[in-house]
Amino acid sequence: SMTHPARRLLALVVVLGLAAGACQSSTTISAPSEPMVTTFPVDETGAEESPRPSEPGVATATPAAAPSVDLSDDLTTTIDNIASAFTTAVGAWPGFEPNDYPVVLALKDDDGSLNGALAINHPAADALGTATALDISDTAFVSLHLVADPAERAALQALEAFNFRVVLGGVDSFAMVAGGDEFFVPTTKMYASTLVHEMFHVYQTDVFAERGGSQDIDGYDYSPESLVLIGLEQRALRAAIGADSRSDRELAARHVVAIRNTRLAADPRVALDGRQEIREGTARYVEHVLGGNDTSYPYHLGNFADQLTVDIPDADIKATMAFGRWYASGAATMHLLSQLDAEDVSTRIDRGERPVDVLAQLLAVEPMTYDSLVADALAAYDPDNELAEQARIAGEAVRNEPSFWGGADTATDDAGAAELEQVALTQQELDCLVERGAVITNEVLEISNEDWAACYGQP
Repeated sequence: SMTHPARRLLALVVVLGLAAGACQSSTTISAPSEPMVTTFPVDETGAEESPRPSEPGVATATPAAAPSVDLSDDLTTTIDNIASAFTTAVGAWPGFEPNDYPVVLALKDDDGSLNGALAINHPAADALGTATALDISDTAFVSLHLVADPAERAALQALEAFNFRVVLGGVDSFAMVAGGDEFFVPTTKMYASTLVHEMFHVYQTDVFAERGGSQDIDGYDYSPESLVLIGLEQRALRAAIGADSRSDRELAARHVVAIRNTRLAADPRVALDGRQEIREGTARYVEHVLGGNDTSYPYHLGNFADQLTVDIPDADIKATMAFGRWYASGAATMHLLSQLDAEDVSTRIDRGERPVDVLAQLLAVEPMTYDSLVADALAAYDPDNELAEQARIAGEAVRNEPSFWGGADTATDDAGAAELEQVALTQQELDCLVERGAVITNEVLEISNEDWAACYGQP
């Protein structure tokens, strides 16, 4: 289709279920002159951001004693699980406090129909509908309300996964589906863990200096030579976190650093690894920490190595090798840094440093040692040369895989670029675009070249 030469229609494509435990929404856009992908959602209403409960002037007082309310067993379990996750997530990442974020959960039946909402730490629950305060005495919540007949029924019914920032009850809120989808079963520990993971992304957009870059997953390096080193790196990481001695752990960690930097020197597309480990790896790490020693959580302190891709798959190669594996590798590297007593890690990640770079500096790994360390790693972790055959098979199979974006590559329209880029828009940038008349809906983002130039990079 054709558009006015001064404007672009930027298609928003939701990517669901691309990897086990993956964030369930990713927004693909192509921006003027340089196509972009934002993996952090914009406030689709275009409204200004409302203050959070922790900010001055916002009422956060605990409500008066809640009346007795008969809750279903399922809702009671849901509340108990979320309350526990909120409590154990405190301290998982310095500066991230789950109670800082107003949360609205869209309670849905198995058929997907909305039957109410649960408001957690929402300072204007009465504006959400008929709100009944619930007992919070055994929780860390500031407030908790069951909402009948939601005033924002249309928005909550339309919600299919989650929205990082949406104005509900006049307050900038985090919203997520509870029920009606096999991934969003609210009575499970997985649901509570996922909720905190996605809320952590809001913290990242507010605090992290890392703003994104190329996310050309279809064009990632899937050559056999590249895949062998990826598998080797993952095996070295597993060896490092599972080592029995400090010396063995440090040696395996040096292997990780050498392999990653060898890969990066060979192909700049490997930079995507570090960026995604900053975003998704740290969010998964928070899940592991909140799980603690409770193995009923999907991610806990005892299973950092379980999701590492130590064998190269022969199917879903794009989704695994250039998307899903960074959740586990980023989390495992964060855990390794903790095992090695690294200091100020979260502060450095906040500033934009990649976990693997923090590791390299901690161990003072010199580039002149990379070749010998990679050779040692091959002998230690792939003595039978099995990765080479796996990589050969995968390198052939990936050629027949469809676009990772499910056709989003055709949405660039007259922008005409094959490579997409990843950008996290700040609230200031979004507000600027809205003020200048950008049209933002669930389906499209329409923006002029002039508006993009004026707003992107807005302080």
